[in-house]
Amino acid sequence: MVLTKKQKKELVIRLYEEGKTTREIAKIVRISIRDIGIILREYNKEPEPKPQKSDHAKAFQLFLAGKTPTQVSIIVDLSYETVKRWYFEYVSLNYKFDFVKILGNYSGFLRFFIEIAEKMKRGELFKEDVDHMLANLISCRASQHRKEWLEHENRCLEANNKSLTEENIRLEDNIKAKLSYSPSRFTPLSDDL
Repeated sequence: MVLTKKQKKELVIRLYEEGKTTREIAKIVRISIRDIGIILREYNKEPEPKPQKSDHAKAFQLFLAGKTPTQVSIIVDLSYETVKRWYFEYVSLNYKFDFVKILGNYSGFLRFFIEIAEKMKRGELFKEDVDHMLANLISCRASQHRKEWLEHENRCLEANNKSLTEENIRLEDNIKAKLSYSPSRFTPLSDDL
């Protein structure tokens, strides 16, 4: 006779109450020890044990709860480099790619960015101020690039000028040498000229 799932469950519980071991129940009902464990935990109102979370998952859960990377490092007992890498992953997963790129490229400016954010939060700095500051920084950076380019162009022109001056000197020396070479060779055809 084939038992339904519900009948198997009832049989497992009855055999358990009779004092049978899990192995004996598995042999009689023909189900796995794991399935018997699930049925008996449910019967005894024991929650199924959850697998231990990895440190990676714990760190993400703490970031989600608003903990700082320093707090996560202390709580989960992780190295600075590991927490930093996982925090960048967490921020990336939360669609803050631009911020992560900036931090990755300009990690030395992190304190600066935090100070700006804190001043904005306290009302000491406004979005317009930040926009103006960024525009000035961009303008300064563009001016710096232009200056570097002009300095490069100047060096190229100076090198070219030096090269042309040297060539001019060589040509003048060559002309002098040819004119001073055997002047007697040039004899006038007639004195009447």
